[in-house]
Amino acid sequence: MNTLHRCAPQTKNTDAAASALRAQAEAEAQQILAQAQTEAANLKARTQQQCDAETEAAARKRAQTEADCKAMLARTQQEIQQRRAAF
Repeated sequence: MNTLHRCAPQTKNTDAAASALRAQAEAEAQQILAQAQTEAANLKARTQQQCDAETEAAARKRAQTEADCKAMLARTQQEIQQRRAAF
């Protein structure tokens, strides 16, 4: 029996094993990719929620600052009128 003939069954087994390992690796890669995409989507959603909350807080703070400035302006104008009247 020649050597080539004896190696043929081993090659078939090796090819089958390699194909099985390749399929397993591809399945694991797909699973890892799906998990990474899910984690990325979750992170994006959390980041957006945090950004929205910070934007809302900044808007409230800005509105409060504007109200404080208007009140200070009104007091200043009233004080100016009082001083003018005192002259």
